[in-house]
Amino acid sequence: MEWVLVHWVDIVSCEHPWMDEADARELRPAEMWSTGIIIHQDQSCVVLAGTYMVTDRTCGNVNAIPRGVIKSIRQLSPVEPRSIGGDD
Repeated sequence: MEWVLVHWVDIVSCEHPWMDEADARELRPAEMWSTGIIIHQDQSCVVLAGTYMVTDRTCGNVNAIPRGVIKSIRQLSPVEPRSIGGDD
């Protein structure tokens, strides 16, 4: 497993039903930074889990980030999951 930092861009939208065209022209994608463990990756996306439970192999705060919006992926450290109180 890899613990990584992913730099990516996300959609920005306006929640108002109508907005001025000049304001609409100012909208830009949001720069995002996510950390977590890569659960899966393929040509289309990287699936990142922010929380991972070793005992039953479940995960939380999971995001599937499309490859097309990823600017970079930096490995922070290799991860060897083990239970608390396990052999170190």
